[in-house]
Amino acid sequence: MNIHHRLIGFSKLASLFLGGIFFVGCENSANAENPLPTKVQQTAECQEAKTGGPESVVQDLYKNYAWNVRRTISVDNEPNNVLLKYFDKNLTSLFIKNQECEAKEQGICNIDVDILYSAQDFEITDFRICAMDTDKHMVSVRFKNIGTPQVVRFKLSNTPAGWKVSDILYTWDTGSATLVEMLSQKMP
Repeated sequence: MNIHHRLIGFSKLASLFLGGIFFVGCENSANAENPLPTKVQQTAECQEAKTGGPESVVQDLYKNYAWNVRRTISVDNEPNNVLLKYFDKNLTSLFIKNQECEAKEQGICNIDVDILYSAQDFEITDFRICAMDTDKHMVSVRFKNIGTPQVVRFKLSNTPAGWKVSDILYTWDTGSATLVEMLSQKMP
């Protein structure tokens, strides 16, 4: 089943179809200059994350904002004090700017998908959070959405307030983007 999937931050690019999108795996396929992998690989191993480590911030995000326990608000629309529990100051400020734009425009600005799944429609199975790649401070989250294997990669930073998400990386067979790039696009 193809599901139309559009990222507002890249609306000038062709629309992507989730039915043909595969996200990158846990493997170290990126080079030092570019944290995004250069090709899609689906066979990498995923050592499950343990509770209490740096991965806890990602575990807490999915525990509190998973598609099947969704509150009335998505995490990217939470107030500043809630965002700072999960995200570093830079990403939090980008979320707040996006919220201000959406209030002003009374509509969507730079993101129109759930940032945890990079999707609008959900049927999540085989969900796993991988242990952090300590060299790159990356946590991969693997799942199938409507039968399609996907991985969303979280870049973590060790801040004075503890481990926080500093970016989320999305890679498709047609390209890649980061959440920071999407939120940094010019607002309407």
